Amino acid sequence: MDNWDYWVFRFNLETDIDLEESQKEYAAGGSVRIDRITEDLKFRADFGYYRNKETFIDDNMSIESLREEIDSDFEIVGSLSPRWSIGLFSEIRSSTYQNINFSYSLGPAIEYNIFPWDQSDRKIFSLGYHVNGHYFNYTETTIYDLDEELRFSETIRLAIILRQAWGEVETELEASHYLHDFKRNRLTLESRVSVNIAKGLSIYTELNAGLIHDQLYLPAGEVSTEELLLRLRQLESTYELSAEFGVRITFGSIYNNIVNQRL
Repeated sequence: MDNWDYWVFRFNLETDIDLEESQKEYAAGGSVRIDRITEDLKFRADFGYYRNKETFIDDNMSIESLREEIDSDFEIVGSLSPRWSIGLFSEIRSSTYQNINFSYSLGPAIEYNIFPWDQSDRKIFSLGYHVNGHYFNYTETTIYDLDEELRFSETIRLAIILRQAWGEVETELEASHYLHDFKRNRLTLESRVSVNIAKGLSIYTELNAGLIHDQLYLPAGEVSTEELLLRLRQLESTYELSAEFGVRITFGSIYNNIVNQRL
């Protein structure tokens, strides 16, 4: 008997503290993921928060820098056949670093898995296609002289997931572009490895790399020396790299590897 009725909860936690005589940095973040997955239907909700505060002291003067990011995702996915799935996705975001006061996206997706979904507790090799509408409300006017805008995009995603008793390896390759301008595109690679330490407890590492040409959110105007040194806003760039380490806590349904891990 499953006392959790297929509900599964996952928490990721990370923190960083750097103290010097003239500089202090505190960074903390975490995410919560809630799943309810059955053979015919999947519901998933993600909520993430990141906060970074830096303080610089020079000649008894104190300068503070604060960056915050909030990201939440919701999805509902249904099974069409042993290999095909269809779903609806939405995302809400806010980022001081990316000049996004508020953004919302919504759209459908379809996916094909090379392996039958009754093997998805061990391996997934899938190809998905997404179409999304995006609404952006910016903190500052952008380089395109916009305070808000509505855009549409399409995305192709290739995902490979391998699960073993010791942990999980997951790699995703994603290509996307905005429909109003195909030059506004992005190619990203995400790779995650988690290792089980005990029941419900694991450590993980994540590497992200991307070629980016779709920074619609860049604010207009010159970047001040303070903004540059304190990294208060994102600059124009054609690529990005990031790495993350953390601890993961999982609990809930005994069927947390049930077949429909789709999309």
